[in-house]
Amino acid sequence: MTGSKIVLFCLLTSVIFIRCERATGEGLDALLRPLEMKSEEAVKITERKEITEEKKGANTYTITAKEICEELARLFKLKYEIDGQLTLSFLRPFSDIDLKSMDWSLEIKDVPTNGLASSNMISFLIKEKGVEVGQWRVGIRCELWKEAFVARYAIARGKPIKESDFKGRLVEVMSLRKNIVPPSTDLKLFETTQSIPADGIFSWDEITKIPDVRNGEVVEIVAEEGLMRLATKGMALENGCKGDFIPVRNIQSGKNIQGQVVDEKTIKIHF
Repeated sequence: MTGSKIVLFCLLTSVIFIRCERATGEGLDALLRPLEMKSEEAVKITERKEITEEKKGANTYTITAKEICEELARLFKLKYEIDGQLTLSFLRPFSDIDLKSMDWSLEIKDVPTNGLASSNMISFLIKEKGVEVGQWRVGIRCELWKEAFVARYAIARGKPIKESDFKGRLVEVMSLRKNIVPPSTDLKLFETTQSIPADGIFSWDEITKIPDVRNGEVVEIVAEEGLMRLATKGMALENGCKGDFIPVRNIQSGKNIQGQVVDEKTIKIHF
């Protein structure tokens, strides 16, 4: 191939390459143009959705499941005169409720006959501006938190309680089914009726007031009427605190009679 032919071949090849490149570029633009339009449309759709949600939010008020549980807890505390921190939660997922205004109220329709337990079935309705919007029957879980006395270490049965034996702690008592001792109680006046483990919660089933007279102790039995006073020796047949009536045995006659504890040495008989 001569030099002139080579130059001509190169020129023709360059022209063909440039035309192909332009065609390819136009083809890509044509392919990409619809995608760009779709992207713009997607932005517009998103904007319309945000505007719709904004308008919806401006015209509605949502009651959350948490708000409903808080209102139920407030009403239950008033109804049952509950002392302590009562918290409620739904046993199953509960959907939020959309209303048109913030003017809403809740009424409890069906409550447990024997009071609240750890798990309950209840019915309630919600009103908006005094008009009922719906009723629900749901399962709820209840937790009642109270201050209680807790043993610092294991305490044996029959031991007088010292201040160093216990500490205060907030505990959940609904699941305990125990009549816990309130924190206002002076525990130093009590003794244990059964052993209490470390971190055990003090209940009335486990403690009793320290008696002024104990079972088996010898006491003085007195009987008074006017200026007359009779006294004899007796033996207490039960523990008793001041003011309690307990059985006592007259040691001289062997008869058992009821008497009132006056102090740690005296039982008074009433005619």
